[in-house]
Amino acid sequence: MRNKHFVFFLWAVLLVHMLATQATSADTLDAEQNIKASAVVDTFISARKAAGQRSEAGLYLYRLSDDKLVFSHNTSSFDSKKPILVASATKWVSAALILHLIEQNILSVETTVGEYFNKLPKHLSAITVRELISFQSGLTSNERDPCKEMGSLQNCAKMLLQSHLNKQRERGFRYNNVHLHIAAAIAERATKQSWKSLFQRHVSIPLAFEDKVFYTNGRNEKRSLVPNIAAGLYISTRDYLKFLSAIAHDGLVGTQSWLSKRSVSDMLTSKFGPDTKVLFSPFSRYGKLYYSYGYGNWVECDSERFCLTPRNSSAGYYGFYPWIDKHSGYYAVLATRAEAWDFRASVKSAHIVEKLRQPLQDLLRVSR
Repeated sequence: MRNKHFVFFLWAVLLVHMLATQATSADTLDAEQNIKASAVVDTFISARKAAGQRSEAGLYLYRLSDDKLVFSHNTSSFDSKKPILVASATKWVSAALILHLIEQNILSVETTVGEYFNKLPKHLSAITVRELISFQSGLTSNERDPCKEMGSLQNCAKMLLQSHLNKQRERGFRYNNVHLHIAAAIAERATKQSWKSLFQRHVSIPLAFEDKVFYTNGRNEKRSLVPNIAAGLYISTRDYLKFLSAIAHDGLVGTQSWLSKRSVSDMLTSKFGPDTKVLFSPFSRYGKLYYSYGYGNWVECDSERFCLTPRNSSAGYYGFYPWIDKHSGYYAVLATRAEAWDFRASVKSAHIVEKLRQPLQDLLRVSR
C-alpha cells in the first residue's frame, strides 16, 4: 500500500515539474518573441528614417506553414482595409490573370500578337504572350501610362503596335508598362470581355476580396475607361495579402485550387537565360545586379543571377513592396501610401526590406 502511495506521489511531483517547465518555456518563448518583434519595429523605424521614407506605412508578415499573421506594425494613420494605388505591384496581379486564362486554354504562352492583330510586320506579329508577360517583347515606351488618352484598351494596343511598325525589336529584358497592355488587349479579344469583367471573374471573386478593387489610369482614384494594366491597381493591403497568400501556397485558396502549382512555379521562375541582355532594369541602377524577372514579378538573388533560393517581389512606384520568401517560410508586404510621385520610393522600400530580412527571420524562428 505504501508503495502505491509513493508511486502516486512521485508521479504527481513529476507532473507538477513538467507543467512548470512547460510554463517556463512558454513564458521564455513569449518574452523572446516580444524581444524579436521589438527588434523588427526598431529596424523598421530606423530603416525608414535612413531611407527618407515619410509616407504612411504598414508591415505585415505571414508564416507559410500555417498562414498565421506573425507580425504587423503600422503608422497610426495607415489603414490596411483602405484601397491604395500599388503602382507596379499591379504587374504581378495582372500577369496572374493572364496565367489563369492560359490554364483555361483560352490563351497559351505561345499565342502570338498576330493571331489577334492583323496586318502587322513579322517582327511584331511573332511576339508571344510569354515574351509579353516576361517583359522581353522588345516593345518600348517612355510613358508610364501610354493609354491615358486612347479611349479604350484596344485603341491603346493598336497605337502601341503601330508606333513600332518601323522599329526593329531589340532582344532582351526591358522593364516598362507596354508589354502587359498588349497582353491584356489580347485577353479581351480572346474572351470578348473587358479587362474589368475578366478581373472580377478570374481574380476578385475567387480570391474573395473584401474591399473595393479597381484599375485606374495609375495617377488618381478616378476609375478609368482605359485601365493601366501594369501600374493602375487600387487595392487594400489585406486584399493584396490574399493574392500573395494564394501565390505563396502554390495557387491554393483554402483547399481550392485557383492556379495550378505548375503555373505558379512557372510564374516565379526567372525567364532570363545565360545570354539575356538587360536593356533596362530600375534595380540594376541601384546595385541590384542579380535581380531577374519571371512573369510579372522580380526574382531576387543576392550574389548570382541564378540562385537556388530566390525571393519573389513586385515593387511599386510609391514604395508598396510585396514579397515571398519560400526558403525562409514567409510572405510579407511593406505597404505605403505616398503623397506624391517619388521615383526612388520602390528602391527605398527595397533597402528597408533588405534590412528587415534578418530580424524577420529571427522573429519567425521563435514565434508560435
